[in-house]
Amino acid sequence: MPFTTAWPAPSADVRRHSRYFRTATAIATPQRMTAVVAGLYALGGFTVLAGVLAVRPERWLPLSLLGATGVVVAAALAARRNVPSNVLAALPALGAVIVTADIALAAGTPLAHAYALLYLFVIVDASFFFDWWTAALHWAVVAVAQVTTAFVTGVSWVEVGAVLVTLGVAGGVTGWLVRVAALAGVDPLTGLVDRGVGDREIEAAVGRVARTGEDAALVLIDLDAFSTLNHEQGVAAGDDVLVQVAGACAAVVAGTGTGCRFGSDEFLLILARADREQALVTVADLRRRVAPVRFSAAVTTVSRADTRAGIAWRLMTALRGATEQGGGATVVADDSATATVRLREAIAGGELEMHYQPIVHLGRREVVGLEALVRWRDPDRGLVPPDSFVPHAERDGTIVDLGRWVVAEVCRQMRQWAAEGVEVPVAVNASHAELNRSDFADRFLRTCREHGVPPSAIVVEVTETTVARTEDRVMANLERLRAAGVGVSIDDFGTGYSSLARLQRLPVTQLKIDRAFVAALEDGGGGGPVLSVIVALGAALGLDVVAEGIETPAQAEVLGRLGVRHGQGYHFARPMCAAQLAAGLVRRGP
Repeated sequence: MPFTTAWPAPSADVRRHSRYFRTATAIATPQRMTAVVAGLYALGGFTVLAGVLAVRPERWLPLSLLGATGVVVAAALAARRNVPSNVLAALPALGAVIVTADIALAAGTPLAHAYALLYLFVIVDASFFFDWWTAALHWAVVAVAQVTTAFVTGVSWVEVGAVLVTLGVAGGVTGWLVRVAALAGVDPLTGLVDRGVGDREIEAAVGRVARTGEDAALVLIDLDAFSTLNHEQGVAAGDDVLVQVAGACAAVVAGTGTGCRFGSDEFLLILARADREQALVTVADLRRRVAPVRFSAAVTTVSRADTRAGIAWRLMTALRGATEQGGGATVVADDSATATVRLREAIAGGELEMHYQPIVHLGRREVVGLEALVRWRDPDRGLVPPDSFVPHAERDGTIVDLGRWVVAEVCRQMRQWAAEGVEVPVAVNASHAELNRSDFADRFLRTCREHGVPPSAIVVEVTETTVARTEDRVMANLERLRAAGVGVSIDDFGTGYSSLARLQRLPVTQLKIDRAFVAALEDGGGGGPVLSVIVALGAALGLDVVAEGIETPAQAEVLGRLGVRHGQGYHFARPMCAAQLAAGLVRRGP
């Protein structure tokens, strides 16, 4: 797809949202606004209550009620800690109404002038947090309130004018200062806060979780193929996409969190009172808003024991896994990120080793091939079975590095066997994440060439679920491998949803019968008819058929009668290291 269609110009809604965030202050997050407004209401309420005795007794009760109202509002805000933005926008006006009533009740006393100073709270709040137009609207509300007060109390118009000018100057200076200070923490292109502010917001989220135990989640996203866009269409086109995505980020966190530009093409969403599922919903909403722009995403939740550095490391590790899956993926980063690091250390530190299970000709009982299976010899846990780490590697993207190591190690071993006079085909497993990378086939063949291994000596095993999908990159990789001579085997055949028409189009050389059908031969599950159909299908398409999971002589005998030529399983041999296997392999020539 050309980038002219994949990266559309930002919509009018996005541009409007972006302009708003350029004019509003960077510290106007729901949490900060709630905390500050709660403090102002509490201070105003207690100020009113402290002056009650200075007015006539008949006004004690209404004035006390107004002061108590301020304190109650403050308590409610403190308890909620994350108030919707529309409520926060209305609270300064409510404060102006309450202050006006206070002044009217204190008319004729020096206390009225003291209460008039509380208008300053309204103006400072509006100028501090809101865009200039909203701040001006609140100033207008205060002006109307002041004029109303003048009619009620008889205050001179000169005094009213002086107060309004003072409040206007105070609000303007406050707004200007906070905006100048905030420019150091705002990304000038997108209007979102920058990484420095983002780091502080992460620390604040950790602190809230530690104090209150409330949920918090973070999402880190990276735009796919962004460098290609900049190269092919120019920086201006890239900037347009960044503004579009930033506007969408601001929209999905509005009233609930903070959006941050975390890197050149990375954005961070900090979601208050959100768990993992809510964060995943936010990611889905963001994908819908920016489509067809694609991005990779990492999601994590905050725990009481977390640190900012730990969270950032977790997110970056998971994001790498998402990008290695070919882009457009979302990976959940949790405590299992520790396992990711350990596995990467094991790959680099030589803790992995290959075991090989023989594939046997059922008639001659000769070894005709091997399946390569990775094992992890952990210094603390001993030999770790693949089921304990391969599924996790597939989820977080480590499977790509793991797969590259496996192919290189298998080729190295095959070269060694060749030097010793042993020639035997070896099958290696390839995951969907690997096959969905555009460079998989080229890397695979390059590794074969570097070790002097002919491609025809290797078989790539893929699951039926993988080939049942329709991704172009998966099919392109399989076709490239097959064209070079690499065999392609469908593993666990019979458990997926491959259609016959699709099977005919696949560059496949072998079908591997799932072990469940083999086990059914002795469990009364009626596996025989299904196996007969698979054997007939393989024969019709010219494909070799291999049965896996053969554990008894009876299973091997029945499979042979059904026409299955090759098989593997514990009945013949368990997976073993290369040294154990060497003695049983057939050498070429005298």
